[in-house]
Amino acid sequence: MDRNAVWSPDSRDVYWTAGVAARGVSGRQVVYRRPADGSGPAVEVRVFEDFEVGLTDISPDGRRALMNFFTSQADGAFDIKAVSLEDRDAPLEGVATGPGNQFWGTFSPDGNWVAYASLMTGAGEIYVSHFPDTGARWLVFKTQRTRAIRWLRDMSAILVADEGSIVRIPVEIDGASLSVGRPVTLVEDDSIAGQGGWSAAIHPDGTHAYVLRHKRMEGGTAANIVLVTDWLEQVKRLVPGE
Repeated sequence: MDRNAVWSPDSRDVYWTAGVAARGVSGRQVVYRRPADGSGPAVEVRVFEDFEVGLTDISPDGRRALMNFFTSQADGAFDIKAVSLEDRDAPLEGVATGPGNQFWGTFSPDGNWVAYASLMTGAGEIYVSHFPDTGARWLVFKTQRTRAIRWLRDMSAILVADEGSIVRIPVEIDGASLSVGRPVTLVEDDSIAGQGGWSAAIHPDGTHAYVLRHKRMEGGTAANIVLVTDWLEQVKRLVPGE
């Protein structure tokens, strides 16, 4: 089963994972890379035996990937680890580990920070930590059910696709420290992010977002794409002076 497709930082390649997808089932899991224009074949980058894994992000320098690893059959826990994309035999680097699930790991644009979702306290929370990990972490948002996390390219904020909304969380980085501003809801709609997966994408020019909405219909659910224009103007309107 192919899943978890992620772009390379230069948009020239696509990475994804393939293998057994059933939770708790051991099997061969492979990370593949292929040119986005289809000009070359898929290439095995990393292979994992007896792990359930999920690819979530590629570092800005293209050298590492953040991946979820199913590590505990007892409590069904996922940990986040960094994986070398250059050395097939390189050891895994711990980024966020239990108790509870840690998932949706996302590199900051400079590669020095990681934002991720956690259930370590039993409630949904978004944390930011250094990369490589130093043990320090900052709670930036309490979430209902995180669907995905993305940094803005200027690192001024983190976007969280939560259950039924997209939230902007201002952050300010000063050396090795991070401060958090007041979260702002950019879009609120019960049909947004109604299923798993990253359900919104910010355009590179930062002026609008593409949102996947799930319209409930008799006998099933239909997905629609909604274009949210001038979303930064919405932020200025909701939070004057920020």
